[in-house]
Amino acid sequence: MDWRIFSSAVFSRFDLYFDRNYKTADKISVREFLDNCQKNLKQKNKNISLEKNTRGLILKIGNRRSNNYSRIYQTKNSLRFEHEMKGKVLQQYYLLLVENRFEEFEQKLSSYFTLSFGKLLPLQHSYLDWLVIQLRPRL
Repeated sequence: MDWRIFSSAVFSRFDLYFDRNYKTADKISVREFLDNCQKNLKQKNKNISLEKNTRGLILKIGNRRSNNYSRIYQTKNSLRFEHEMKGKVLQQYYLLLVENRFEEFEQKLSSYFTLSFGKLLPLQHSYLDWLVIQLRPRL
């Protein structure tokens, strides 16, 4: 890609998400999972809220104006784990993008996403099976 056509563009925000489909083997409800996450996170971070909107429950972690902001919310068939990156956090990946190092860009952002949720959430819940698998060391 010829990035010169975007020479005045600003790389200001990047969102990543993972949809974890509901499973019949899930041992607790989504409500219980989000309540447990909220309780756990309140011990670490004061800026947590669990709200109900027209689509269901949403757990907000952090401040939307900060460089890192996460949400976990219900979709029709899944829980969506979403992470927004801005500012200094994102700028460290900019060079990878404009140098067309897409695989490295994808790998580093995916790792950042995974590690961010891994540091925040209590990993014993079945809704985080995908995260535990991603955090396991590769042999």
